[in-house]
This record gives sequence, structure tokens and C-alpha cells, in this order.
Amino acid sequence: MLPPRLLRSMPGNSQSVSPVIRFGPFDADLQTQELHKHGVRLRLPGQSFQILKMLLERQGRLVTREDFQKALWPSDTFVDFDHSLNAAVNRLREALGDSADEPHLIETLPRRGYRFIGTITPPDTDVPSETPIAAGPAGAAAERRPAVVSHWTWSRIAAVLFAALACILVATLAVLRWHRSTSQSLAVTQFTALPGAAAYPALSPDGSRIAFAWNAGEESGSKGFDLYVKAIGSENLKLPCVMPNRSWTFL
Repeated sequence: MLPPRLLRSMPGNSQSVSPVIRFGPFDADLQTQELHKHGVRLRLPGQSFQILKMLLERQGRLVTREDFQKALWPSDTFVDFDHSLNAAVNRLREALGDSADEPHLIETLPRRGYRFIGTITPPDTDVPSETPIAAGPAGAAAERRPAVVSHWTWSRIAAVLFAALACILVATLAVLRWHRSTSQSLAVTQFTALPGAAAYPALSPDGSRIAFAWNAGEESGSKGFDLYVKAIGSENLKLPCVMPNRSWTFL
């Protein structure tokens, strides 16, 4: 028989017990004759559920084939009992994901009957609290403890967010300052102070000389632009440079 805590409530019984029996991921409601797995209802014929009910009520004990016959197939019912019982047990095993060769829930005793070998879990309502709250000031302090922990957790999260925002602000200010200093360092410098007009400047590969076209001005009697090259920072013009195929060549 099942432990008293798992028996269904009966008239005259002072204890009100839930009719739901739990074993592994399954819940068998003996009142509604429904079987659930992880809260999902499984389709199980009535005779298969009655077999499960009888096995659960006699956990670990043999339920003979004659017991099933008397409960499910009265003497005035004409049916192939052996075939019907085997089929009902097979449907039950299929719903439970059990196997006759390697049983975990329903064990077959050849030519005798069946036995439930699973573990039945007591209802949640019968499990006492692991951390009861004592009465009086100590109990009140225990009730307030979760709120204190929650407040400390939120304070820590706020501190981490503030630190992250501060780091982002510092990084942004550093980038803006670097950009401003870079922009200020790129000042425009006149590459020559010679009279007249100078145009088309081009730096040498090593950056030490500059080639350009120069018109000495009307006072010098120049007839147009000529090509010249000079060192950076110096106004001494050197030999003109040639520009084959429109590209500078430093002499």
C-alpha cells in the first residue's frame, strides 16, 4: 500500500491528502485519471491508467494478473484477457518511456504479474520548510534579511554603472582633446616668400625639397612660369627641374 500521506482523502478521514501521485517527472491524478509529464498532459487510455493506479497503490509489491482481471475485466466480460492486459501495459510503458527489457518503473514478473519499482515523491505540501521563521524579534529580522540583501545588490549595480559611465566620459574627453591638439598642429605654412606667383608645389620623397612653378613678376620682365626647386626653409633656388609625363623629377 501507499504511504498514508499519498492515500486519497476518504469520508471520515481527518487528513485531507492530495490525490496526485508524483514519480520522477510524472504526475498521476487519481481523481481525474490524468497523467502529466513536466506539466504536459499525456494521452493514456482508461484501462492503462487503471493499471498504473493499481501499481502505484501497491508500490514495490506484486500485482497479479488475476488482480487486474478482477478489477478491469469482470467475469461476465468476454475478452481475450491475456492479449488485452499485455496491450494495456505496453501502452502504459510507451507513455512512461519505460522498457520491458530494462525497466525503470514497471517490472514484469513472468506469468505472475507486474510491480512498480519507481520512486514516489511526497507532495510538496507535506515537505516541511527547511528554514522556518521563528516568532518574535529574531523572526522579524529573518523576514527583513532578503530586503537588505536586495538593497545591497542594487546599490552595487548602481556603483558599477556609475563607474562605467565615468570611464566613458573620461575616454570621450581624452579623444576630443587629442583631436583638438591634432587640428591645431596642422597649421598652414607658406612654402616661399619670393615675389611673383608660385603654384603647383610638390615635395621630394624625403621631404627636404620642394618643386614649384614660379613667375618672377612683371617687374622682373618674366614672360611666364618656370619650374624651380629649393630646399625647405631656404629661398635659394636651384636648377629647374623637369616634369616628364606631368610628374615631377627632382634633379
